[in-house]
Amino acid sequence: MSSSSSPKAVVPRQPVTPWPLALPPLDTNLRELAEAQGAGRFFSVWEKLATTELAEVKTEKEDEGFTVFTVSDETWLENIPQGNVDPLELDPILQRLVVATQLVLGPLGPHNLLPNQDSRGYKQ
Repeated sequence: MSSSSSPKAVVPRQPVTPWPLALPPLDTNLRELAEAQGAGRFFSVWEKLATTELAEVKTEKEDEGFTVFTVSDETWLENIPQGNVDPLELDPILQRLVVATQLVLGPLGPHNLLPNQDSRGYKQ
């Protein structure tokens, strides 16, 4: 028996904190910059996750700043099975996992950089 309904988000069986995931508001300027550099896919996932029960946007988090660690859109496409269903677009659990591991509250400081990176984290 199959079902055509979209996946429903459910609370995991093991403890996951924080629940729901607290997100800063999506920064449209950063999104546009990332899209121009071929790395906008993460922001689409962030936007979709923010509409689910698995996350909530906290405007007070905006002042803390954040750092995004992601891969290019091309790399996402290489690693996502091709077909009718795109789990990054449709699976809220995967969206939460992606955002929770690629968005870190707080700014990236010089103490976090490798020797060959500039202040934005790019290789020199």
